[in-house]
Amino acid sequence: MARDYAAVIAALLAHAEDQANSPEARASYQLKAENMMREYRVSVEEAIAADPASVVPILKTFKVPLRSYLSKEHFTSLISLITRHCEVLHKFQWNWENNVEILQVNLVGYDIDVRYAEFLWTSTHLMFSTKVDPVWDSSRSEADNIFLLRQAGIERREIADRAWGPRAGDEAKNRTRVQSIYKREAIRRGEEVTAAGLGFNTRLYRESYAQAFWTTLQHRLYTARQAANAAGGVLTLAGRKERIREAFNGFFPPPKFDGERVTVYGSPNENCDRCKKAKSGFCREHDFLKPRDVTKADRERWDREANSPSAQAGRASGSQAARGVVIQRGTPETGKVDPSATRALG
Repeated sequence: MARDYAAVIAALLAHAEDQANSPEARASYQLKAENMMREYRVSVEEAIAADPASVVPILKTFKVPLRSYLSKEHFTSLISLITRHCEVLHKFQWNWENNVEILQVNLVGYDIDVRYAEFLWTSTHLMFSTKVDPVWDSSRSEADNIFLLRQAGIERREIADRAWGPRAGDEAKNRTRVQSIYKREAIRRGEEVTAAGLGFNTRLYRESYAQAFWTTLQHRLYTARQAANAAGGVLTLAGRKERIREAFNGFFPPPKFDGERVTVYGSPNENCDRCKKAKSGFCREHDFLKPRDVTKADRERWDREANSPSAQAGRASGSQAARGVVIQRGTPETGKVDPSATRALG
């Protein structure tokens, strides 16, 4: 291809990600990048039609530290959401480095799609981690760190340990000090004091935040894609998915089997003599297998948790953070796809 799309789009995405630019300028760069990415994909298909070996899918790898239960539970689902949107395939691998669990993400796809997935993950990770999964940053002031950690729902005891050393949180005066600094900083910033009151439930807040973040981001990605398709038509590139899958299998060959293997499911208690003797059919060890109906107490407990101030605050914060992820791909997020506006190549 005569035009170096990769370099131009990479530069546009870099400007779109640069916090030094105004929001309007960043949106403008993102708009230009999206339009050029569509043009690039068409150009790639035309090049492949002329010479199948001229453009091939690539493998790109990046690493993500998993520092909390939230990152372990939600990062894989967020990355999966992003890769589907960017039309690339991924493979996860886990290992440890310097006593920190690391998620290695392997992306396989065409160059610009892979770069866009990286850009979108950077923006997503920044918003998710800053708001609900922050780490103590020595480049920030003590007040900044305490505000970000407490606003993310981190317990005061843990914050005190990070701020003033191990076991500092055991002392009530330090926990009170954390809350005082947090409230003063919130007032200074003009932000709502979220993590306040003895009834604040950090677990509910953080889990509700993460769930709402994923749901809101999914909706925004879907709406953005619909809007882009409404403006430019649905771009159907024949054989593209198959070529990416073939390249993925080349990088990560599927396991080979000598013959067909069928595994028949067996209940964990099928050979348990105590279960056979029990009236209910389940002994104490396997009581968790017993079918249970949802009780009134279960519904009331769920309602209390789902509608608690902590859960509501978490959902509101998660949705707000996900709306801050830079994903704008071309046009305002409005409009529906015209079924007749479909473009096929190949």
